Amino acid sequence: MPKKLDKKPLQDLAGQSANINQEDINKELAQQNQIDHSKQPDTKKEEKLKRQNLPESSKQIQIISAEIDQLQDQIKKESDINKQKQILSQLKQKISQLELLAGKEHKYTPEEIIQSIKEIKKEKGLDIKFEVDEEGWVEFSKPKDKLNQIIKILEHENNKVTRINLSWNELSPKEAQYLAEALKNENNKVSHINLKNNNLGPEGAKYVAEALMNENNKVSHINLRSNELDSEAARYLAKALMKENNKVTHIDLQENDLDRKGAKFLAEALKNENSKVTHIYLGGNDPDLAREKSLEEVKKIKPKIVIDFK
Repeated sequence: MPKKLDKKPLQDLAGQSANINQEDINKELAQQNQIDHSKQPDTKKEEKLKRQNLPESSKQIQIISAEIDQLQDQIKKESDINKQKQILSQLKQKISQLELLAGKEHKYTPEEIIQSIKEIKKEKGLDIKFEVDEEGWVEFSKPKDKLNQIIKILEHENNKVTRINLSWNELSPKEAQYLAEALKNENNKVSHINLKNNNLGPEGAKYVAEALMNENNKVSHINLRSNELDSEAARYLAKALMKENNKVTHIDLQENDLDRKGAKFLAEALKNENSKVTHIYLGGNDPDLAREKSLEEVKKIKPKIVIDFK
């Protein structure tokens, strides 16, 4: 992982055919039957009792696992080929959700990502232009003007966008609000997002933080460098980092307006047991941040965490 999340195309960070035949479906089912459901409760009563003592993410995994089992049973009993295809589509979506909850980033080839976007554009009548680099980073043309089209793509069940570069686009809190709604969608797969050099400000940070707390959030790497973020923005983000649904491991907050007050909010979050952050970048803010005792305390509690002030 690059030291400062500042690599192109971060630009400084980072269909199937409808003609599915019976043989395709049987092959798909054979693959899905290899999924380990060993943790699935044997009875509804046991399932209910276990869920009461599980963290929210584990409950969601069990629920989705049970839904996968039900869909598998349905498709085996269904003789109508069209209904089988519908069930298979639902099955793939549930398995995708299960993988994401387990913390796995989807690994799509650039060709797969390009094809998925093209198909969604055709289906939805979209005209947005885009590029995909060799690492799977997607960069859309004129995102500020075409944000509604980007959202339609991110919310589509067949979308394969896991890394999106929206840097240097003058995005405001208004755009942040719309984008946050897409990140809350169950079909969202974005794990890496670059929002460097926009105009989000504290209000925009609030919307982003709300998305990071959502149960459908998948974002693990986020670049918020140069976004006019102050102590208020730090408070919003800190709240998100302390929530169980948060999955952020790398966060870039360089070149903002963070002071020692904001650092204290962040330090409190980093010390929290629900924080997954392993790398945080704070260079280019108040020089006193490097001397903030609360951040020094974080290193004592979590010695492996990287807090970069350069």
